[in-house]
Amino acid sequence: MNDSLKDAASLIAAYRKQSRVVRRLSLSNSDKFVSCAQNINTCCSDFLMSLQIHQTIQLDILKRAVPVDEEDKAAQNFVRSHGGSVDALVQNRELLQGNLTQSMRQISVRLDSILLANVSSAFSTGLKNLALELYVLEAEQKFRCIQCDKDPSSQHHCDYPYGSFFIHASKARTHGNVEEWASVKDADVGQLLRWVWRGSPIEENTLLWDNWDTLEAKAATSIDPWICICPIDVSTCTKSGTTLVISEGGLRSYKPVSPYILPEDVRFGPVIDNTQTRRVRTDFKSRTAPALHVILRSMSDPPLSANTNITDTFCDYFTGKVAIYNNNTTASMDSVTIASVSALYRMVGDPEYVPVHSFQLLSSPDILPFTIAPRQSFLLNFQATVLRTEGDTKLSKRWSNRAFLARHRPIRIKLVVEDMEGNECSLVMEYVMQPQALESRKETDVAFMFVDDPQTYSRFYVRVKKPAVGSKDDVLEIITERRSSFITKTKLKQVVYRALKTNESEVDLGIGSEEDRWAWNIWALVDLSCRRIYAFKLTITEGKNFPIKHIGTLGYFHCPDYGDISEEIRPISYATEKAKLLSMEPYPQSEYAQDDDFDDMKAPVPSTTADSSAINTGVSLAIPVELTNRLTSIDKNLGRLADSFEKLLTMLPHLSNNGHVDKV
Repeated sequence: MNDSLKDAASLIAAYRKQSRVVRRLSLSNSDKFVSCAQNINTCCSDFLMSLQIHQTIQLDILKRAVPVDEEDKAAQNFVRSHGGSVDALVQNRELLQGNLTQSMRQISVRLDSILLANVSSAFSTGLKNLALELYVLEAEQKFRCIQCDKDPSSQHHCDYPYGSFFIHASKARTHGNVEEWASVKDADVGQLLRWVWRGSPIEENTLLWDNWDTLEAKAATSIDPWICICPIDVSTCTKSGTTLVISEGGLRSYKPVSPYILPEDVRFGPVIDNTQTRRVRTDFKSRTAPALHVILRSMSDPPLSANTNITDTFCDYFTGKVAIYNNNTTASMDSVTIASVSALYRMVGDPEYVPVHSFQLLSSPDILPFTIAPRQSFLLNFQATVLRTEGDTKLSKRWSNRAFLARHRPIRIKLVVEDMEGNECSLVMEYVMQPQALESRKETDVAFMFVDDPQTYSRFYVRVKKPAVGSKDDVLEIITERRSSFITKTKLKQVVYRALKTNESEVDLGIGSEEDRWAWNIWALVDLSCRRIYAFKLTITEGKNFPIKHIGTLGYFHCPDYGDISEEIRPISYATEKAKLLSMEPYPQSEYAQDDDFDDMKAPVPSTTADSSAINTGVSLAIPVELTNRLTSIDKNLGRLADSFEKLLTMLPHLSNNGHVDKV
């Protein structure tokens, strides 16, 4: 009985897993169900007989044949029409593909209908739920603003009609609209004169009283609280007497008995002279070979300019203008053809010239070679590039309109022109650096301290001045190359309070910095007797990159008056200074040559051999008469030839070459 039921259950489960097409094509399902029904029928018969149960209706149902519907009949007819064999039908791919396509189409239509029904149901259900939630919210208790009788919102729900009045009233306190009678830390009282600036006076007497709800504690340094008594006539809203100040609170300073005397400033290291070492020499003459009749002349003032257009960290660019003049006479008709132009450089003090890194003609780079007619000139606009030393390159300095390599000593550049025959003509031009203006003290400065680095020709400075703009609490502004900071009254009072508590009269303000090249710091010097900061001490030294210090300065400057000052006079108590300037090694001063005579023209030394011999022998040298007459004749002939050439040239038209007019 159990086996039969298990087989029946397995058969039903397998049948349910089959698709509709498989069910129609699988004819063995009918045989399996018939066999299963027979087994169950047999088991039931035995069971009923054993239990003596006569249920004829149920037995008839079990004996009834498996029901066959119209689709089953259509499937059987389909099988008979195609050979009657299910196996042959399964192997026919054309029939199977067509049936599968039709079945898939039917399944797709059915799925569409199911999905449409499900979506419609879900949408309608969602709308019902939303409507239900809105209904629940509508049923909640609502509140309304008692000031504006409107529903409160997340923002600006308090903009009721009186809100604009408070804005108007706050503006009335500015621009002298209130005559202040008394004012303490948390409250003040006065008479309202007008509502707006330059408005008409108000007719009704109005008393303005401000009481700010603030929570404050009495400072340990404040001996007494702020107490003021201001008599007021309530009937007229006017002050009926003088305001009496019973006590004044806060950290108050006292007047010193005499002015403070500060120590002298201390400085280690050189100070850069911000002037040109000397004027540029322009007395160099061109030197040429005897066979090359040209003259070179600089046409720019000064002869050389540095880094005018571009800058680099490894070289400097020098530019200049030089005119090449053909010195041959017009009658000779001797033109000069320049084949090449080059440049060499030499630092003043060096023993020889070396070629520049690169040289180019700016106006016409491809003009070489070019020809110059007699008595004509040609203008060269050139640029010469000179490499820096390895040490200067590591400094990575970009200078405009100045040459970094010539910061210590002048540089000279020799321009050399060569004709087609190899004859050369040269001209020396000099560059002396004109230093750029360094930062210096201004009239508005309270203090100005600096240190100079001759190696980089730079200045690091700390400027102290009174702030031009800012809050009323600012006392001093400290400015460096990279940032600025402010010293406020509150900061100064905190420093004094700290000094009183610790009995340390020298306090680090904590606004200095230590960088790679420079470091600076500032301390406040506190007079513990007068409870005030009377001066500041500032130091500037070399930074972290310099373990051995050679450059530094220490200076002092007075602190301006700040805060509340009592009329009481007390004796001076100078601060005990502990911070000192670090130990400094002497700065190695280097001497640089500023001029030499390497390029000066040497005057020819006259020969005195014949004269000395004549003197020694006592014999006088006499010129023969024939030689004298011959020289006189040659002189006259040359004069006549010159006159003839001049007359001939006056009759010839003037010719022009390269934009110049021939000169006679």
